[in-house]
Amino acid sequence: MRKSAALLSVLCMIALFSGISSALTPEEILKRADGVRSAPYDSFVMDVDLISPQGNMSFKVYSRAGAGSLAMFIKPVAQKGQLLFLKDDTYFFFAPGTHQPTRIHATQRLKGDISNGDLLRLHWSQDYDARQISEDGKTYELELTAKNKAATYSRMEVLIEKGTFKPVRSKIYLQSGKLFKTMLFTDFMTVGGKVMATELTFVDHLKNGKESKMTFSRIKQQEIPDNYFDTEALPALSKSLAEK
Repeated sequence: MRKSAALLSVLCMIALFSGISSALTPEEILKRADGVRSAPYDSFVMDVDLISPQGNMSFKVYSRAGAGSLAMFIKPVAQKGQLLFLKDDTYFFFAPGTHQPTRIHATQRLKGDISNGDLLRLHWSQDYDARQISEDGKTYELELTAKNKAATYSRMEVLIEKGTFKPVRSKIYLQSGKLFKTMLFTDFMTVGGKVMATELTFVDHLKNGKESKMTFSRIKQQEIPDNYFDTEALPALSKSLAEK
């Protein structure tokens, strides 16, 4: 009897510690969600369309892990050749006919409620510290707080689906604590054998719930040359990309 009780006690302890060791940390959950947010390639190109009540925009985005991201305006046609550029923690804007890019901020709006950082920064784990708020049978909820100046927002509450690690929604707050907008992940597709979020809907709570959308398409693996991430090369690069 004593042996059976001792054996049962050992099995319970093993099960307990096994459960503890297999539990994911908030940082691990966030990194897995990042795997769904971005393309499954270290170097890639994609088309991005912004749809809003204020008008539409289209971009060709070039991204390489560890190097940065570059977006060229395609539409409106009058803006073709203009560039948005992210390197390290710094955002730039370049206009044809100028010699140097201008520094800009991640939170500056492009169209509707979509910001520069929403377009160029697709990895939460690079920019935010994560703390788990809650968990149920279907989702994790994390609070994210900015840890560097490249972060687009100061604080968010993110809901992530268990198992798939698909982001469901992100509530975005102002520094005052007021709810600013909600980002909804409204469509996914398989890219390179992995699921990727390809449509985001932004709901602006400061403008009576007006909605804007950002969609990703024609995502493909492609080696991006070093000069795409060199601020000195932007004038020549702007001209060559606009001519394609």
